[in-house]
Amino acid sequence: VFRRKQLKNLSESELIKLAKKDTRYFEGLYERNFEFVFRFLFKRLSGNEDLSNELTQKTFIKAMGAIKRYEDRGYAFSTWLIRIAQNEANMFF
Repeated sequence: VFRRKQLKNLSESELIKLAKKDTRYFEGLYERNFEFVFRFLFKRLSGNEDLSNELTQKTFIKAMGAIKRYEDRGYAFSTWLIRIAQNEANMFF
């Protein structure tokens, strides 16, 4: 059964494995990484909150769509998200 409390007790690697099978588990990854990705974009976009929110959402939508192709290469999952966020910012400009 999918429960919010259960997500908090799982490790990031466990959440990734589950999200690859069922995207409902991506919620846990989103909750853990949203602020980090938003702050990264906020700084890159000179404090434009609305645009940072928009590109953060696009980042997570793309990440959720690509989660099955995600491969652990020894870096934090957030590194992969930041790469997507950087690409979103570059495409905007």
